[in-house]
Amino acid sequence: MIDELQTGTAITDAMQDGVILVDMEGVITGWNPAMEKLTGYEKDEMIGVQAVSMMRRMLKADEIQKLMEDFTSALQGKTRTDMVFTVIAKDGSQRCVLGSSSNIKNKNGVPEAIIITLRDITRRKAAEEKYRSLYTSMNEGHVLHEIVYDKNDNVIDYRILDVNPAFEAIVGIPRGDVIGKLATNAYQTETAPYIDIYAKVAETGEHASFETFFPPMDRHFNISVYSPEKGRFATIFTDITEQKKLHDEIQKLNEELEQRVINRTAELTAANEELEAFAYSVSHDLRAPLRGITSFSRIILDEHSGELNEEALDYLKRVVNASKRMSILIDDLLTLSRVYRRRLRREKVGLSRMAWQTADMLKESEPDREVDFVIHKGLEADADAVLMNVVIENLLGNAFKFTRKRPDARIEFGSRTLEDKYEYFVRDNGVGFDMEYVSKLFGPFQRLHSSLEFDGTGIGLATVQRILHRHGGRIRAEGEEGKGATFYFTLGT
Repeated sequence: MIDELQTGTAITDAMQDGVILVDMEGVITGWNPAMEKLTGYEKDEMIGVQAVSMMRRMLKADEIQKLMEDFTSALQGKTRTDMVFTVIAKDGSQRCVLGSSSNIKNKNGVPEAIIITLRDITRRKAAEEKYRSLYTSMNEGHVLHEIVYDKNDNVIDYRILDVNPAFEAIVGIPRGDVIGKLATNAYQTETAPYIDIYAKVAETGEHASFETFFPPMDRHFNISVYSPEKGRFATIFTDITEQKKLHDEIQKLNEELEQRVINRTAELTAANEELEAFAYSVSHDLRAPLRGITSFSRIILDEHSGELNEEALDYLKRVVNASKRMSILIDDLLTLSRVYRRRLRREKVGLSRMAWQTADMLKESEPDREVDFVIHKGLEADADAVLMNVVIENLLGNAFKFTRKRPDARIEFGSRTLEDKYEYFVRDNGVGFDMEYVSKLFGPFQRLHSSLEFDGTGIGLATVQRILHRHGGRIRAEGEEGKGATFYFTLGT
């Protein structure tokens, strides 16, 4: 029989697994090339050596006893056994192997030799250890299951095969209470949870993922499912209960905030409507007596001026001028109130053309003045034409007013690019202002010059700022006393 085994050397030499032949006396009679590669020992070194001696040379001390028992069982003709152990090669390196041993019997069923095969599983073992390390250290719960069928091959349940430590931490169920149990028993449910999804994954191998609320645990989970082999599936899950609660709270807050905005908008709309009605009412009620004051004052001046002394005439002229200023103030306040009520209608607006029209109007109002208007060509903007006309009229009107004392008055309207932004400007060489008070320029009724020196209500720049804010833009000013002022403004998109 040994001769027959030895004549089969060609077969063992071609095998990828290491093969050792041992006779019934425990002497090595065969050692294939795969064993030479695995252990570093040549065939000539091992043929004729006692198998026990070989074990002591290549095995760890704590594994020898077990392998001796396994080898003895094989010599006695007992059932073949498999086990994982470490082989120490000739150069001292170590390899993890899966060993199998069985006896070879003659025609009469009597054992005459032992064949031992060793498969190098070092890489597989390292991968398993890496996977096991990841499996045990991962924060997500991981559970391996197998599908359970009835006698007609219908899916009826699934069995829990393994869980990682994170499963216990997340779910709160000890590992020993679920391993080997059916899902219906482990989770105390009438039907296995999500069995339709899991069965499909186990059958087709297609991945699946979903979020769910699991009533038995009163928790929300995010679950991913994959199949390591047909008939089995694994779930990776995270507890998202707190995230769901936070999301629900944020959604509730958003809904409450949205409702508050709706309520506040309705309140503001009502308040604006009341304010508008009040403004028009006040305007109407004030205009009538103002017209009376102005008219009667003019009649007195025209028809009875000879009956009054100089002091009385002066007082009367002041009354007329005051009533005029009051009328202008009412108009300015109404303009300011309309800024927020008017709905923006953005369109392509020719600012250069608008500026020239304003300049011509200003020149006609004071034909005796010599003012040099410098207006850049082709200036345009995407804006509300009506409101932008108010901006241009106020800024150019202010420049025209505050250059009144300059015989060489110059007013420029142009644009420039600053820090990737398109900025328009109105520049004059008038009286200017002290930068210490620049913050007061855009407040209603704020004036840096007396009304006796320069007329006005102090509302124009406040109106301009509100219009530009509505367009998403801004306005700023630079000036120096006696050297003029420049107002820069932008328009949002």
